[in-house]
Amino acid sequence: MPITSYNAALHSVAWFEHPNVNILQVSGEDALDLLQRMSTNDVHEIPKGTGKQTILTSDKGRIVDILTAINFGEYHWWLPSGNNLGETVQWFRKYIIMDDVRFMDVSDQWHCFEIIGPSASQVLTELNNQFPLKPELFSIQKIIIENVHCLVMRVPSISDVSYKIFAPHQQIDILSWFLGISESIPEIDFLDYEILRIEKGIGKSPNEYTINQNPLEAGLIHLINFKKGCYIGQEVIARLDTYNKVKSRLVGFKSGLLLPFGAKIIIDNNEVGHITSCCESYQFGFISLGYIRQEYAIDGIKIQMNDGSESYDAELTILPFHKIQK
Repeated sequence: MPITSYNAALHSVAWFEHPNVNILQVSGEDALDLLQRMSTNDVHEIPKGTGKQTILTSDKGRIVDILTAINFGEYHWWLPSGNNLGETVQWFRKYIIMDDVRFMDVSDQWHCFEIIGPSASQVLTELNNQFPLKPELFSIQKIIIENVHCLVMRVPSISDVSYKIFAPHQQIDILSWFLGISESIPEIDFLDYEILRIEKGIGKSPNEYTINQNPLEAGLIHLINFKKGCYIGQEVIARLDTYNKVKSRLVGFKSGLLLPFGAKIIIDNNEVGHITSCCESYQFGFISLGYIRQEYAIDGIKIQMNDGSESYDAELTILPFHKIQK
């Protein structure tokens, strides 16, 4: 894919087709009560047409999944962060006793596209007959594209602004529309999408967001409500925050070679972290994301990697990479 699509996503607008869609439709009077007592954010009341992200955590305060909960009124959508919808449902079922909660996997009913870049809202507003889009994150509304009724939702962006479009799977007209705009609005491929994600320091499941890390290590403190009542893992997370006991931190690395996934970070002959994502950036060369022990998370520190057979030199940077001046 030419660099033009990467530049378009950064400076104007591009589009991306998400290859996997995971949508759990949840109904029942106790749905939000269940999510409230099992996750980190305050989701007890989500106004209709809006949504909120929250983190499912284990009893040890580790990340089980990051969920986006959307309220449609009669039902909710719960969108897992990875491809582990089945495991997420099983996690909930472990804690359902007498709750009125019903799950339905509707993933195969929808396509998902993302409009990315500073001009994303302008493009969609024009498409929506100049009717303004809701600016709040995870707000959702109806939009018509090529006579197809779709849903559009503002989401955190790997660039400046992003909207996800959910189109009914049986309506293929939407696909022809996206292909038709490819000359004026380029499609970004998975590799360039990953480059932008890593440059901005955004984690994903199962690379950065795993059962081995807690939300504070992953930089997800904004998804934790420390004033809400008890939830699974709440005491552990509160104690880590109160006593500043977070052991690791998600950071970036810049190197002369592509660092292998899973490479160990070595300082003074001790293993102090590992690599979780890596790519070759158009702007910054070889860059990676990874976890390192908190005491070594110092901007500019020189470190060494080892994958068991070779050693690699790298420089640590506090995220995001966009602050680096070449």
